[in-house]
Amino acid sequence: MSAGAGAGAVTVLLFAPLVPFGVEAGAIGGSFVMVGAVLALSRRGGRVDTYRLVLIGIGMAAVCTAYVNYLLTLAGDQSLAQVMRWLVGSVSGATWDGVTTLAAGFALCALVALPLSRALGTMALGDHLAAGLGTRVPAARITTLLLGAAAAALATSVTGPVGFVSLISGPIAARLAGTERALVLAAPVGAVIVLGADVAAQHAPLVSPVPTGALTALLGAPYFVWLILRRRSGAPS
Repeated sequence: MSAGAGAGAVTVLLFAPLVPFGVEAGAIGGSFVMVGAVLALSRRGGRVDTYRLVLIGIGMAAVCTAYVNYLLTLAGDQSLAQVMRWLVGSVSGATWDGVTTLAAGFALCALVALPLSRALGTMALGDHLAAGLGTRVPAARITTLLLGAAAAALATSVTGPVGFVSLISGPIAARLAGTERALVLAAPVGAVIVLGADVAAQHAPLVSPVPTGALTALLGAPYFVWLILRRRSGAPS
């Protein structure tokens, strides 16, 4: 989602930088296109396969990275400098206008997300059991992914791509509070992760200064791989 948002935002930054709210619109559009492509390609036997979803998502993120790199070869020096500052993925360049936009967008996302809490809790038990408990699994999954795409795109439009935050904050929240309460707790857990990574990126010995996104990827990628290996081995998550 962040990769798609980044590709959409960079497209606007290079070709239509003066359009009001253009970066936000480009980020949301790119994220939605990415979600649609990944969902379409990860279906098998009429349902979305989790492992195909992850692997295809990683592959599509690489496609977006290649697309952004191609756009950078077309940019002039001034546009290139602006895009590169945005692509590093850091909260240091955020403005109060961006914070206001995020606050309004996230408030709306939260209102839509809260009714999905029960559906996500039942889906954690498996699609068949969730359907038996009355959950409309395909509709709940698509709604959740689109909602996550919108939220991730809004954040990306302000800070640039800060990777792996959502992939690790959700499982951590589920471990701390259980699957039913994870939806509410995931956002503050993600905020703590970003804040801690930003402080370490700016002040930690032998590390700083580095972009926040580089540190979250460095710490988040091994944890995410560990989660995937535990699921494949059948260990409780």
